[in-house]
Order: sequence, then structure tokens, then C-alpha cells
Amino acid sequence: MLKRIQVLLLLFLLIAGLVLRKFGIPGSIFMIAGSGFLLVLNDLKNGIRKLRRPAEDINTRSALTEFAFGISMLLVILTQLSWTGKHVGSTIAMFMMILVTFSFLEMYISRIRAKEKLPVFNGIRFSSWLVIVTLASLTAIFNPRQFHNFFYQSRYEASLREKYPEDQQKYADFLVEKYARQDSTSRLRSCHFFELAQHYDSLGDLDKSLSYFNNAIDLNPNDPELYFHRGLFKLVKMELNEDNAWSSIKDFDRAIRLNSGYAAAYFQRGVALAYVVSKERACEDMKSAVRLDSIYLEPAQVYFKKCCYLNDTLAK
Repeated sequence: MLKRIQVLLLLFLLIAGLVLRKFGIPGSIFMIAGSGFLLVLNDLKNGIRKLRRPAEDINTRSALTEFAFGISMLLVILTQLSWTGKHVGSTIAMFMMILVTFSFLEMYISRIRAKEKLPVFNGIRFSSWLVIVTLASLTAIFNPRQFHNFFYQSRYEASLREKYPEDQQKYADFLVEKYARQDSTSRLRSCHFFELAQHYDSLGDLDKSLSYFNNAIDLNPNDPELYFHRGLFKLVKMELNEDNAWSSIKDFDRAIRLNSGYAAAYFQRGVALAYVVSKERACEDMKSAVRLDSIYLEPAQVYFKKCCYLNDTLAK
């Protein structure tokens, strides 16, 4: 059984872990999981200990309260560790905390009526209650996009692009569109973030620029221009390696799905595909770019020679 000061320290580490994760600090997830699960074990052990007392000393209400806190904290921690049942878990946790609250109120009211001595206010228990209720409430009212953007440093749209492989990008598109905000204010803010991305790009601050590109797309995920420019930024301005090349390809994929006649997106995707030695696909993209806009005929020649078979012709 942990002492009160130890419980308070674990609560502090849990909150600190959430804050550090928001700022992208490595290892923060271990702070959240470690402190959270220790709090869960402490509550469950306290509940079991109270049930093992002699029959005449057993306080069923107190034991059930410990179990309610332990299970609620467990559900809250799981929602913070990318558990898919976020809304179900948070709803159950909220329900348990409501029952605990009513139980305490009923106990206080009954003691007041009986003119009995009230129990000493337990600040540690109240702190645990406040943490659980706050996290469970936010999880319950947020949709997946709001939840991710509130608790994580990355943006929801960008995280989905990284999470799902190339053959599941359509499902990622579905999730992005499902929870996207489509109001005029979001589009205006998206334009503002896009301008900031270009500004910081011109200053050479690549991290800030990419962050603003992500923010712009997260607010307006149906604009092919935003995907194209982010993909071009990754391909041209960031360190060129396979990870960045494939990431840019995903952006060009999305731009083309939103605008099938986007010649520039076909050309730049072909450039990226040529880098990752996907020659056949690169050749097809160069052909598509030239068919859509003859301005790409000359710059595409080097890729025709590099990626297309000798007997392959542009007419094909």
C-alpha cells in the first residue's frame, strides 16, 4: 500500500507525462503508463485488503470505492495509450465516478442528519477523482480528431498518414474526412497556417514550416493544393531519404485523389518514385504529367530515359 505522498507523486508524474507528450518529449508515454498502472494497482490492493478484514470490520462501501477508483483509473490510462475503445472506457469511468460521488454525498448527508462526526477531507482521494473525471470527460466529449490534437503534439491527419500503410490510405482518408471541420472559420485558419508554413520555409525553419503545413491540412483536408505543397516541401526542402520520399508520395497520392487532373502532383510523385526506385510507377506518372500539361515534356525526358523501358513510348 502506497503512502499518501507517494500517491500524490504518481498523480503528478501522470499529469507531467501528459504535458510532456503534448510537447513531443521522448519517454513521456512510459511516465503515463508507469504512474497510471501503479495507481491502479494501489487502489485494487486497497480494495482487496479491506475485504480481507475480519467480518465485523469490513466496510463494503469503502472497498467498492477503492475498486471503482482502480477500474476507472485503468480505463482512463488505457484511453491515453491509444486504446480503440476510448469512448466506451471513458463513459464507464465517468459512470463509476458519478456513483462514487453520490455514495460520498449520501454518506455525508446521512451523518449530518444523524449528527455524527464527518470524516476528514481526503485531499489525495479528491485529487484522484479530479484527474479521472477530467480525463474521462474530455475523452467522452472529444471526437478522435479533437482527442488526438488535444493530447498529442502531432496533428490527427498527419498521424493517420503515418499509421496506415499505402494500401490503407483510403481508410485514412475516410477517417480524416469523417472528423474534419468544414466551416468557413476552419478554412480561413487553414489559409493562415499555410501562409505561416511558407513564411517559415523561407526563413529556413523546416520544423515550424512542417508543423504549420500539418495544421493547415488538419483544418482543411480536402484541399489538394495543401497536400501538394506539403509533399513538395518534404521532397525538396527536407533531408532526402526514403522515409521522406515515401511520405511525400502519400501527400501526392492524396492530392491526385482529390484532383485527378493535377499534372504537377503526377510529376512530383514520379520524381519521388524514381528516388525510391519504383521505376515503372515513376514512368507512368511522368506520362500522366505530360499528357495533362505539355510543360512537363522537357523535364520528364530524364525520367523517361531513367525509368521507362527502351521500347516503351509516350503514346502508351
